[in-house]
Amino acid sequence: GDWDAVIVGFSRFEKLQMSYGAQKAALTARIDELEESRLMELEDGAGEKDFSVKQIEGVRDKFKSKLQSLEKRNASKTLEGATFEEVGCDAIFVDEAHYFKNLAVSGGSVPGMQTSDAAKCEDLLMKCEYLRGNGRGSNIVFATGTPVTNTMAELYNMQRYLAPGTLKAQGLDTFAAWAGAYGQVVPTVELKPEGNGFQVRQRFARFQNLPELMNAVKQFTDMITNDDIQLPLPELEQVPVPVPITDRQKEEMEELSDRADRVRDGDVPPEDDNLLKITGDGRKIALDPKLLKGHENDRPLENGKIQACTENVARIWQEETPRLGTQLVFCDSSTPASGGWNAYQDLKDRLVALGVPAEQIAFV
Repeated sequence: GDWDAVIVGFSRFEKLQMSYGAQKAALTARIDELEESRLMELEDGAGEKDFSVKQIEGVRDKFKSKLQSLEKRNASKTLEGATFEEVGCDAIFVDEAHYFKNLAVSGGSVPGMQTSDAAKCEDLLMKCEYLRGNGRGSNIVFATGTPVTNTMAELYNMQRYLAPGTLKAQGLDTFAAWAGAYGQVVPTVELKPEGNGFQVRQRFARFQNLPELMNAVKQFTDMITNDDIQLPLPELEQVPVPVPITDRQKEEMEELSDRADRVRDGDVPPEDDNLLKITGDGRKIALDPKLLKGHENDRPLENGKIQACTENVARIWQEETPRLGTQLVFCDSSTPASGGWNAYQDLKDRLVALGVPAEQIAFV
């Protein structure tokens, strides 16, 4: 066909693989880059057993495993179908480009950075490098409303996709070098994962040399702000609703504190318990301890967050019924997909008990 453009979803785009040679070259380059970062850490005084060195080695070893599995698949001829190079694609336009921000970076001694990689991101980087190698680097366009959402490494990753030549020319093509030029590691006070106090952590949380960074970024970005488009946005009013902790929740939170102490002391293997699990359980306790494993037969909290939300929603429903007012309630955990007791159904049951018609409540 004589196509002008072919629009596909992210998952379909990823299935259009690069050739074996291109994938092997990209993986080898990533392994070499990570090895260079590891050596830089050692030269800066880090020991073989330091966390920063171990972290880089872990990411490097993941790419080595990917390279081995690629070579096995090539040997068994499982790379089938047309490759990206063969279909003749000469341009890429990526909408919602922030979904591709999770390229692994070798954070080294820079704390709090993304060290896990997403296959779709590595795949897109390979395709961008292929187009750039064919002289079509200006045919790569990313569109997003949120180029930076979680960490400052995301801005570095956007430069890797769209302006790697600038990074190389500035000598900033490794993340450690980029972070040293443009970022400051500052101490921040954070809530402990178990929720019973605070701790001081070092975070890459502040930019420096901002004019130079913005000059580099403006070479490949066209930024539109609200001042440019002047959308009529409503005023936002935030009304926090404090909900007192119950005795049951206090007991469970104390258990979280004990678990966190055991994790920090190295008394439990990370696959059995870790701070990420403890943080997740803390969120469950805040919603309702019934969500914890082994507590499925407990009674739901009578006066917890769900009840406070129910009363608020029912009150607004009463006030807004004459003009058919609609409310949106967001809850990003304990959804109906869990199959068992969940916050969504519990909220609906409580609303019906307060007089809200069941047919006026929908889960989206």
